[in-house]
Amino acid sequence: MPEWDREEVLQWIHTIPFFKEFTEDERRQIADLRTHLRTFHKNQTIIRQDDIDLSLFIILRGEVSLTKNERPHLKIIALKPGALFGEVSFVKPRSRLTNVIAETETIVLKMDGELFESLSQDIQGKIKDKVLQMLIRRLDEMNNALITYVR
Repeated sequence: MPEWDREEVLQWIHTIPFFKEFTEDERRQIADLRTHLRTFHKNQTIIRQDDIDLSLFIILRGEVSLTKNERPHLKIIALKPGALFGEVSFVKPRSRLTNVIAETETIVLKMDGELFESLSQDIQGKIKDKVLQMLIRRLDEMNNALITYVR
């Protein structure tokens, strides 16, 4: 497992809109979670559909795509730094709904429930807010796509 320098991780965090509302101290606390960073190589599977894993992932570097087993060559969406994935299983324990594949070398912060609970209440609240905002945005996008499809 690679060792990341705190300042390097902090630089990544500063460039990601996800962390915009975090204070400098909170960003430093996130940077101190370096032991929870994971690197995935291009085309490596990060999450497999139907697996059980309750972790939430935040992309710090790289890009991933989401696919479904039913149509493995159809990329549902591409996610870039600052994007979350794994939020559904993190919020409500259940098997994974999609596959997540690294499109480039990708570095993620992998956050399980225990790690999340170890964070300050302020950081937990900001992460929860981001998860809710993202879920609402995705729901809006799906509703708009459905309306367009039905027309």
